[in-house]
Amino acid sequence: MTDQIFRTANIVIKNDAGSIEIDNLRVEFDIQRGDTSDSDTSKIAIYNLNKTKRTFCLKQNSIIQLSVGYQGFSDKPLQKLILLGDIIEVKTKRSNADIITILECGDTEKTISDSIFNKTFKKGFPIKTIVKELISGFGVIFSGKEIDEKISNKKIFSGLTIEGKIKKSLDVILENEGYRFTIQNNQLRLIKITGEKNINQALLLKKETGLLDVPFAKKDGEGMEIMAFINPSLSPGDTIKVESLNINAFYAVQTLKLKGDTHGRDWFMKIGAI
Repeated sequence: MTDQIFRTANIVIKNDAGSIEIDNLRVEFDIQRGDTSDSDTSKIAIYNLNKTKRTFCLKQNSIIQLSVGYQGFSDKPLQKLILLGDIIEVKTKRSNADIITILECGDTEKTISDSIFNKTFKKGFPIKTIVKELISGFGVIFSGKEIDEKISNKKIFSGLTIEGKIKKSLDVILENEGYRFTIQNNQLRLIKITGEKNINQALLLKKETGLLDVPFAKKDGEGMEIMAFINPSLSPGDTIKVESLNINAFYAVQTLKLKGDTHGRDWFMKIGAI
C-alpha cells in the first residue's frame, strides 16, 4: 500500500481558445463508467478556481482530461487518465469561503450522439470490414487486430444500406456477433456480452492492494459488488482477481463508480463485476 498514499489529481481543459491546466487545487469527482455503448456520466467539482479559468471552462466545445493517482514516495505523481470527455454544463456556487466550479461531463457524449454514417455495401462484403468502417466514423482510437480476432469472417448475403447514427447500426451488428462496444477515454473496445475474463492480465485485488470490505452479491443476484481504493488503471471490460475472506476468483468488470476528493475522505471505486 506504500504506493497508494498522497492522492493527486490533474485537470487539463481544451477548446478552440487553447488549453489550461489545473493542479494543486481541491478536486472532487464522481464518475460512472460502464461496458456499454451509452455515454458515461461524470461530475467534477473544482475549488477556488480563479475567474479567468472559470470563464475558460464556459467556452463551447470544451474537452476535459482528468488524471488521478498517488504521489507515493517518488518525486513525480503516478497518475493515469480516468476521464476524457466533453463538458456539457458548467455551474458555480459559493460554500462559505469557497467558490466551487461544477462541471457536468460526458465521456465521448458528442462523439456517440453526433456521428452519422451513410453508405451502401454490396453483397458479399465482409462484416468485420463494415464494423471497422463504422468505428472509423467515430474518430476514436481502436484496434483493427481486436476486430479481426473477435468478429467473424461472415459476409453479408445481400446489399446493405446503412444510414443514420453510427451507434444504432453498430449496436445491432455487434449484438449479432455476441459483442457490444464501449468507448473509454477516446478508445473503443469490444466487450463480450456474456462477460470475458482474461486471467493472464487480471488486476489483483486484496487487502494489501486496496480491497475494502468483503465483496458481496448484487441485489439482482447477477454478479458481485466490490469496493476498493481507486486504481486508475482499471476500466470496464478488464479482468480482476479478488482474494478475500472465502473468495478467490476472477471477475469481468462491467461497471465502475469512481468517487474521490483530494482533500477529503472519499477515494474509492465501486466495481460491478460478473
